[in-house]
Amino acid sequence: MRHRRNVTSRYVISLAALAGATGIAGCIYYYSQSRDYDREPESTAIVLEPAPPDPEILALQRKLEAAGYATDEARSLAERLRNPEHRRWMLRNNPDLARALRGDAEPSPQERLAALRRREALRKRAAALVAQLGDADERELGGLAERICACGRPAMVPLKLAELSGNFELRRRAQEISRRLRWHVAAGPLRDVMPELVEVMATGEPKARAEAVNAVVERPSAANVRFLGECLADSQVYIRQRAVDGLVAVVTSAGHDREHVLRRRVRPLLESLLCDTDRQMRLLAVGALGRIEAVSVERMAELLSDESTEMRATVLRALGFSGAREAVVHIVPLLQDPQWHVRVASLKALGRIIRSRPPEYVRSAVVKRLADDESFVRATAENLLDEWESH
Repeated sequence: MRHRRNVTSRYVISLAALAGATGIAGCIYYYSQSRDYDREPESTAIVLEPAPPDPEILALQRKLEAAGYATDEARSLAERLRNPEHRRWMLRNNPDLARALRGDAEPSPQERLAALRRREALRKRAAALVAQLGDADERELGGLAERICACGRPAMVPLKLAELSGNFELRRRAQEISRRLRWHVAAGPLRDVMPELVEVMATGEPKARAEAVNAVVERPSAANVRFLGECLADSQVYIRQRAVDGLVAVVTSAGHDREHVLRRRVRPLLESLLCDTDRQMRLLAVGALGRIEAVSVERMAELLSDESTEMRATVLRALGFSGAREAVVHIVPLLQDPQWHVRVASLKALGRIIRSRPPEYVRSAVVKRLADDESFVRATAENLLDEWESH
């Protein structure tokens, strides 16, 4: 019994000692923490160092910048060019980009010489075929026309010369094949999916031609650009209008990696319509450039003096949606336009471009509109000033 009590007492003493040691350790820990209450706790987050720039992307970006591309644009293109599939597509559809990557401002002399030799060989072949048109049998004309069209664009010159011939039959046949060749070249890869396209566009009735263009527009693709560009010069107004719609669809339906390249191809085609004699086509072109975000402030500024009120208002809307601050100096004078809805369009354009802290000359011009004769102009100016004040 005494032995059992001694064991029990030793066990209790051991537990007490352990508890005391634990308590002392806890006090020491608490005291050490309390002395550091004014310190910032050490962060346990993992800090990631920024990854070094990829040398290949950096080299591509530098080449593009040297070729005249803006820094952001060059960086974006360089990142997409890393993908082999995107690279093949971009270089195939943008010769300027391919030359920029080679570091050439233009094709090398060897490339230009080889291209000239190929073109001259095709021209000579086409000239020999065109010379046979005058005496060819009607049954032979179909095959002869196909072989001339196969020569492509170099066959244009021999055909145009044949159209000046004194031989009536040669002149008539050359004109027919020339129309066919024009659409043959423009259709390009579309001939594979729409074999009847060239024939319809060259000789079809207006309704059939319009339906053919609609079929192309409804399937937007980069392969459509050359064909739709040719449609812009067509004599049918409807076809020209649908061509504009088709070019916009090509850009807006493209993926982010292709949109940039296609915009560069489509923009000059639409800008060529800004000098069109048809005012409706000019209006359509301005709207289309705004939709694909390819507005050139310099080109649009020239149209702000157009005699058409609708044209001035449409250009102002396009400039506003562009967000280009350099357009402000061209917009402010239109606040004094004789037509009230042009003044409203000017105010709205300024509101889209300048979100806060407008330059003093802009603010002063807008304040003057508070005394405008038209109530809608006064209300628009007041709302714009309130919006600027709230920011």
